[in-house]
Amino acid sequence: MRHFKSLANIKKASVEEIVEVGVPRKVAEAVQTKLHLEV
Repeated sequence: MRHFKSLANIKKASVEEIVEVGVPRKVAEAVQTKLHLEV
């Protein structure tokens, strides 16, 4: 969260961008899946 500053920026980021800041790939994929679910 510190790197991206907001959830909106995390949502815009690719899985690769999230992994680059030290988040494990499986976690990054799960985060992106959860953030992109239609409610």
